[in-house]
Amino acid sequence: MRKGTIVLLMILLLALAGVASAAFPETIALPDNFNPEGVVMGTGTEIYAGSLADGTIYRADVRTGAGEVLVPGEPGRVSVGMDFDERSGLLY
Repeated sequence: MRKGTIVLLMILLLALAGVASAAFPETIALPDNFNPEGVVMGTGTEIYAGSLADGTIYRADVRTGAGEVLVPGEPGRVSVGMDFDERSGLLY
């Protein structure tokens, strides 16, 4: 490969790396009083987090940072040891 081609490819890779790193938020805000117990990846860029405080399950998109409560919590509940089955799309 010629030196000019290698330099062009390196510039392109650095530019793509800059775009990719800028596309993801640094943090994802969780609901107030949320006591996270861990995170599991769903499909694509979705993540799920369970709360030790009341069992709330929160779903967020790691690309946009947007999220929502998937399962509202109730006093006395906890969400621990979650897993996502890619074949069925079910969260356990």
